[in-house]
Amino acid sequence: MRLCLTGIFFLLLGGCATHSDARCNTAQCTRPLSSPQTMVIWWGPEMRQGLPKDTAVTSDAFIPE
Repeated sequence: MRLCLTGIFFLLLGGCATHSDARCNTAQCTRPLSSPQTMVIWWGPEMRQGLPKDTAVTSDAFIPE
């Protein structure tokens, strides 16, 4: 009985695991990344309320140390 429950547990756990591929089709793949020298603060499209809906607004700023 214990072996059966353990098997069911691992099958359920395996079914909940995420399956990802090497391709990236989301906006998160195109955003700039932070480095030890620069920090990037990126606001996703769903967080840009109040901006015109027809335009894609991108603003980059570099602040030296």
